[in-house]
Amino acid sequence: MTGISRVTYHQLGISSLRGVQGNLDRISNLQTQLSTGRSVNRPSDSPSGTSAAMSFRSDIKANTQYARNANDGIAWLGNADQALQSSLSITNRVRDLAVQAASTGSQGQTARDAIATEVRQLRESLIETANTTYIGRPVFGGTTAGAKAYEKNGSYVGDTGQVLRTVANGVQVRVDGSGPEIFGTGDEQLFTIVNDIADHASGDPAALQDDLTRLDKALTNLRKGAADIGARYNRVESLKQGADDRKLTLNKGLNEIESVDIAEATVQLQLQQVAYQAALGTASKVLQLSLTDFLR
Repeated sequence: MTGISRVTYHQLGISSLRGVQGNLDRISNLQTQLSTGRSVNRPSDSPSGTSAAMSFRSDIKANTQYARNANDGIAWLGNADQALQSSLSITNRVRDLAVQAASTGSQGQTARDAIATEVRQLRESLIETANTTYIGRPVFGGTTAGAKAYEKNGSYVGDTGQVLRTVANGVQVRVDGSGPEIFGTGDEQLFTIVNDIADHASGDPAALQDDLTRLDKALTNLRKGAADIGARYNRVESLKQGADDRKLTLNKGLNEIESVDIAEATVQLQLQQVAYQAALGTASKVLQLSLTDFLR
């Protein structure tokens, strides 16, 4: 025999209110999604989506920092490259003057004195170029806290530290130039050679041949330094592009997880509003009943 369960008026009221409240919750969630443009606004919306979104955001922040580091490194290396190109131009001019001064048969003392004066001026320009700075730090001075790498007399006042930038996961690139390696040391230092050329151009032209040999070695050193700086510049620029590309890919993945389909959410909101109105209509018919309705 089939039993008939008893449904009380109280149960009908609770069921109706529960349905109305459920409709309101769904409408509220859809309105939140449409207003924020995101389908995941709190962890309870999608625990797995929240975990994935957190991972994406962490990677995006890391690559954003890598790109910033790369931009800073590019600025360091760009200043160093410009300085070395200027140094090469100045040094080539010094060489031309040294060749002229070495031609004793065609150069008088006055002309050689003028050459010596110009060479000394060029030496000062070389030292100024070697003291090129970026944000107040010499690009050829290592990690020194001072504002210059070389004194006017040509002595090196920087240190042997390296300025490094992390431009990818586990990848560090040196973004400064080593003054002693590029400009030389001791008697083979570029500034010392240029100073000797100035002295010999005026007083001992016969010694200029040895000076030119030393200067050619210094020029080779400069070119090697410029090539090294240029190679590192290209590498950092490539790594920066890689970081930017990864950011775009990660942002796309994050959007696929979090972004809401506006058209679909709008249709769902309209359906839920219709359902809400129907629930209200049903609840109004149920809840308006009273005990007197059963006593008639």
